[in-house]
Amino acid sequence: GLKPLAHGCPSCPWSPRQQAPAPARAHRVRPSRDPGQRGVRQAPITPHVTMAPSTSETPDAPGASGAVTEAPPGPVGSSCSNEDLSWRLEKFDEGILEDIRRMDVWEVVANQVAFMATPLLMPSLLARTGWVLGIGFCLYSAVLTYMTGLIIGDICVNEPHLHTYSLVAEEAFARLGARVGAPRRLCGRVGSSIVGFLQFASYYLTGVAELIYFEQYLAALFQKHALCQRTWLLIAAAMCWPCVQIPTFKESRWLAMFTCFIITFNVFVFIYEIASVRPWTECSPGPQWPQPSGADMIRGMVGIAYAFGGHGLFPEQLREMKKPERWPKAVAWTYSIVVPVYLFFGCAGYFAFGHHAKANLNLNYPDNVPNTLSIVAQSMQELYYVAASMIVLVLKVELFLGVSPAAWCREPRELGPPTKEQESSAWQACANGDSAEYSTSSSDTDTGDDGAPAAGQGSDSVETAHAPAAAAPAGSCFPKRWRDRLSLRGCGAPPGVFRLVFRTLFLGSQAGLALLMLGGDGDVLLSLQALAGAVGFTALTYFLPLVFGWALLPKVRAARCLFYLVSFVMCGLLMAVGIYFSVADLIDTAGGFGADVQCKIDADEYLSDACHAALGNSVGDAV
Repeated sequence: GLKPLAHGCPSCPWSPRQQAPAPARAHRVRPSRDPGQRGVRQAPITPHVTMAPSTSETPDAPGASGAVTEAPPGPVGSSCSNEDLSWRLEKFDEGILEDIRRMDVWEVVANQVAFMATPLLMPSLLARTGWVLGIGFCLYSAVLTYMTGLIIGDICVNEPHLHTYSLVAEEAFARLGARVGAPRRLCGRVGSSIVGFLQFASYYLTGVAELIYFEQYLAALFQKHALCQRTWLLIAAAMCWPCVQIPTFKESRWLAMFTCFIITFNVFVFIYEIASVRPWTECSPGPQWPQPSGADMIRGMVGIAYAFGGHGLFPEQLREMKKPERWPKAVAWTYSIVVPVYLFFGCAGYFAFGHHAKANLNLNYPDNVPNTLSIVAQSMQELYYVAASMIVLVLKVELFLGVSPAAWCREPRELGPPTKEQESSAWQACANGDSAEYSTSSSDTDTGDDGAPAAGQGSDSVETAHAPAAAAPAGSCFPKRWRDRLSLRGCGAPPGVFRLVFRTLFLGSQAGLALLMLGGDGDVLLSLQALAGAVGFTALTYFLPLVFGWALLPKVRAARCLFYLVSFVMCGLLMAVGIYFSVADLIDTAGGFGADVQCKIDADEYLSDACHAALGNSVGDAV
């Protein structure tokens, strides 16, 4: 629904404002010998770079070979004007990226619904926020996050080289820095580092929280067993281990569909339990809806923000789509499913259970067979939650090291390693705080206001400045020998073996942190979940996409701009206050940081008395 990118760059073939083909340029590249150009960096000679033939002819420039050529349409790492330059693009092998573009729309929708939808939390969140604030903030979150999802999609579709969340952040902050006169390179790197940390912290903590959830589900289902908490956690991690070996979101589609089936099953259990008990008529006193406190309201809003989280996965999911331009359709289907389910669960659950609605909604159900089946089904959901939160993080490392997610025994495409001269030049540039790929940008050539070369520059120097960057492998500033060692290619290990080792160690680190979170009074899980929502999900989903859209997309109308501005300020404050309360709660509840952790948790008591379970009181008796 948003307008396509239009940076006003006449030489960008993908720019909507382009009216004519880009001017043809000669293929031969040689350094300028003009003494006036000594301060201008020249692009390294890359013989393997080819240029597409032009459809129009231009007069041969002095010293040119006479071949008529045209700049290729937006190669990775290239740019066409000072305003459109990305100072630091991660270099991934195009063959690897092409191999993982296999997802259809329904597979994207399945992954998004499976990861985003947490309807059983909604009654407890409305119990914390109240009717008006809860429903209002839920609708507001739905509208805002739908729009931010489309913003991310517009950016990634129009600039395909921005295929990770950190790359989008880097490009956006670099351009914002240029607007205020700050160093573009520094602004891009700082912005990318901060956003990358938020993304890692959010999904890493989410994986840890889901492991603890899984352990508590298993401990509750097998209360009579002699195993302790730590043992159950190791069992939960072992059960998740096969799922975390799923290479990409494409391969996770069947696990996502299984999770969607579980969500549907829980909808029917929810309807059955409420209809069979009817606490508003069968229990005395019935449900109560008192005014919540201010702290509870903030915690509830952070929880709703967590419920709409998931945008931190969007660039990585869009990267795997066969037809990225169909992204708006996938987002529309996702929200048409999730939002009605959220409103139904929140309103019906809060009406039935009142302020007694629990985060673990199964505690509001009587102890019967449907409730037990619901608990078993929810425990199986954790397999997908742990796997999905890990895939987005490990893929970034694997692609950086040049490990193809589409390969098991051998690489489907051979990486094109740079020559010794190119690698030495790239390493020296990185040691100096620069990168070799910047040397091909037009910003290194003095240009006039119209983008033409300044006076005194020969045509050869123009060709050099606009030569496309070489398709270097991932991490061109990282020595190839270390990439080979870390990816185990130097040992002759295929990609499947590296993923097996690396993802096992990654899951082990999450399990180790979860072992430290096992103590407390049982609320550590809710506090950890709220912290993940306050730190990252609020930023990645709510206000950071607004910043990216401001920097990378055309201007919007005044009314929408005002809506974005208000949303940015409000969500930023919500994030700061939410972090304060979540950290305080986590410190109070996480008693497992020491060596003393009780063997058995205080298992939740599922009551056979329906009214006692639903409202905390027996039939006819007030608590």
